[in-house]
Amino acid sequence: MEEEMKKKRNKKKKRKQSKATEDIAVDAGETASLDQNHESNGQDDNGQVSETADAHNHVQNINVDPKGHLPNGTEGASLEETVKVLQNENEWHIKKEATLEETVKQLQQKNHLYIQKEASLEETVKMFQNENEWHIKKEATLEETIKQLQQKNHSYVQKEATLEEKVKKLQQKNHSFIQKEASLEETVKLLQNENQSHIKRKATLEETINQLQHECHSYIQKEESLEEKVKHLEREKGFWIIKENSTKETLANLHGDAAKLQAQFGRWWSWKNSGAISSKKTND
Repeated sequence: MEEEMKKKRNKKKKRKQSKATEDIAVDAGETASLDQNHESNGQDDNGQVSETADAHNHVQNINVDPKGHLPNGTEGASLEETVKVLQNENEWHIKKEATLEETVKQLQQKNHLYIQKEASLEETVKMFQNENEWHIKKEATLEETIKQLQQKNHSYVQKEATLEEKVKKLQQKNHSFIQKEASLEETVKLLQNENQSHIKRKATLEETINQLQHECHSYIQKEESLEEKVKHLEREKGFWIIKENSTKETLANLHGDAAKLQAQFGRWWSWKNSGAISSKKTND
């Protein structure tokens, strides 16, 4: 679409150039006005402005009759030079317009770069496309449009700086998260080591518990055996106590009998001694 509009503009410029060439003699005053407008722009392209002004002044000095015919004696070479100058001026206008179009194109490319960076600016792209068509139809407002686009570019630059600052902050946060993640991984590693140590210790404690349970079971069995022995010994103790009591009673009886026998023996011994003394006395 842009290429077609450019072709239309070129055709329009060529028609203007052809018309300006054909109407030089009868439109000298209008050409002078065009030159004054060109001079008011303050532009100078390698001395073409001054040459164009001289050519227009020369055309104004040419007297044209009411029918638009040149007077006799006017040199054709001067008229051709004027035509050449005006053609150069038209070419200068074409170059200037091409330069402005190139400037617009460059700004649009910059805008397109910002649009690619900002996915949310698709509506702005449409706006620029509409403005581009408006630029083609309204060539006189190109400089103001360029100024507006420059302001928008400045806004994009400021926004880009803001986004870069935001990216920087996010990168700092990301770096902080990475450090925190590394610290957490180290903590996890330490906890895993501690957990492994606890697992080993648990296994050791379970083994110790199993051994203690086995020993406890052995002690329980031994205790039951000892209790059985204690009961047996208590039964034996009761038996021996009864036997001891019986023995004590027997000994008491024997002591009583012994005392009786000893008393009887004493009496017998006394009796025997007394009988022996009596016999001795009798014999004497």
